[in-house]
Amino acid sequence: MAPIQQEIELDREIWLGRVKIHLERLLDKVDKDKAFLRHMAFHYMARNKVCKARIRNLKEKLRKA
Repeated sequence: MAPIQQEIELDREIWLGRVKIHLERLLDKVDKDKAFLRHMAFHYMARNKVCKARIRNLKEKLRKA
């Protein structure tokens, strides 16, 4: 192989390594975002259940009054 071809191949390997690292970071960020969305969905679901229970209790009190 000519020296210029070796240099091109070396640069190619370096850039492929950089792209791989970049894509891995993007995947990690997406995983974090997805975990956060799952957490918030659970949080709001629990909050809605509590609010619905309060509404049921208040409706029952109104019926008795």
